[in-house]
Amino acid sequence: MPNVSWSKAAGEHLAEVDPVMASLVRRFGTPRIEVPRGRTPFEAIARAIAHQQLNGRAAETIYGRLLAGMNGIATPKALLALSEDRIRACGFSRAKTLALHDLARKTED
Repeated sequence: MPNVSWSKAAGEHLAEVDPVMASLVRRFGTPRIEVPRGRTPFEAIARAIAHQQLNGRAAETIYGRLLAGMNGIATPKALLALSEDRIRACGFSRAKTLALHDLARKTED
C-alpha cells in the first residue's frame, strides 16, 4: 500500500458543508481523501496546488521555495504571514497565490 492515510471523516465533512459535494456523495459514495503520511492535510493540499499544471521537478522547486519562506514548516499561519508578492516570487502564479491564501484562511477558520 502507498505511504498514505485515508480520511473518511474528511470526505463526510465535505458532504456536510457543501451541497455539491453532498449530491456527489449521494451519487458516488463518500470520497476518500488521500493524505500522505507525515504531512498535514493543509500541506498535502498546498503541495497539490503547487503541482497543478506543472511537471514534478518544477513544482517541487517552487514549493521548496515556499516552504523555505515558511521556515520549513507548512502551516496556515506561516503561509498567511507571507505577502502575495513573496509567494509570487517563489514562482507561483497569481491564481495559485490566491488559492494558497484562501486555503490557509479557510483552514484557520
